[in-house]
Amino acid sequence: MKVEVKILRMGANSDEATLHRWLKKEGEQVQEGEPLAELETDKVNFELEAPAAGLLTGIRVGEEQVVPFGEVVAYIETD
Repeated sequence: MKVEVKILRMGANSDEATLHRWLKKEGEQVQEGEPLAELETDKVNFELEAPAAGLLTGIRVGEEQVVPFGEVVAYIETD
């Protein structure tokens, strides 16, 4: 099953975040809650965590790209 990895809204004042760096590569195994990427809004830096355990696939956003909240940035293939 594919689980969507989305950037969730961190505050009311911002509609987007910059994905600075992927901490995991496509094809790597990840655990639920494990940090996948580093992001930043105009007020806060945060890590995007894996919503499920499995294989990170389908990365759709490159580093230093601005991404609207709610957008799918990757998928996790679960067993």
